[in-house]
Amino acid sequence: MPEKQKALEPDHLAFLKNGVQFIQQNEDTMLGQGSLIPLERLQAICEDDFSWAHFYELSAKQHLILLFSSYGLLPALIESVNMGVDINQAIINLVTKVQKDPDAFLNEVFGQEKEPETPEEIKSFRINGLYSLPDIIALGHSVMSQMTALRKYGKTLSELVDDVRRGKDDSFWLAIQIDPTVISCSVFSRRMSLAAIKNDLAFFEILGNKVKIKRKKEKSELEPLRVMLHAFNELKVLDNLSQDAAAKLFIDDLQVYSNDGDDPERSLHKFIYRWKKSI
Repeated sequence: MPEKQKALEPDHLAFLKNGVQFIQQNEDTMLGQGSLIPLERLQAICEDDFSWAHFYELSAKQHLILLFSSYGLLPALIESVNMGVDINQAIINLVTKVQKDPDAFLNEVFGQEKEPETPEEIKSFRINGLYSLPDIIALGHSVMSQMTALRKYGKTLSELVDDVRRGKDDSFWLAIQIDPTVISCSVFSRRMSLAAIKNDLAFFEILGNKVKIKRKKEKSELEPLRVMLHAFNELKVLDNLSQDAAAKLFIDDLQVYSNDGDDPERSLHKFIYRWKKSI
């Protein structure tokens, strides 16, 4: 008999909401740091095999563990679990602590008496004795893309890649629109090679259209709500959520939908209906 999924606790919902808002506030800064480095300097410090698409062939959990490891967070996480704290709660506690003072956290991770400056110093520089600066850049970009896919589609990029592995072309196009570098995954190379063998011109025509990067941002204030809807839909409880219950949860308790307007409860109900039809 399949294990019954646990209900989402209020603390978990608040964590999801705060997490999405934290990522929204810091995403441009985190992803923009690399763009400030001149291309010639990036070429000098990044090895020939520099990429991050291979992370998407891991599970999202394995990918996140690598990020935690690179930031030196695993010991604290393991300590909490050994003390009997549930793994999910341990992650919530740890991430919440980082969110409260991200600058102090970054100084603790990256703080050095002497900053590496030359390409040679940067290439030999190791964080926590193991991870290079390009490793951190790659992990940071790829994890952010995992989160973007989760917010937009209710699936991580790792899950979309796994879909492609199982023959679902729709996920191929969704993944490319989140991060075009995913095309270098072995799973995607295989799919394109099969299309080439079949001389599938329609496939490559769609591919050419999808890799055109369109940075159209959806209303960012609704992203926490969309994440909540994906979570409730995954737990199979969204269909049973009445208009009044949805209003109390999303408008009153979590405040992820505005109470402005003549009838916000009805407006929210319509939004949820349209959202369900779109997935």
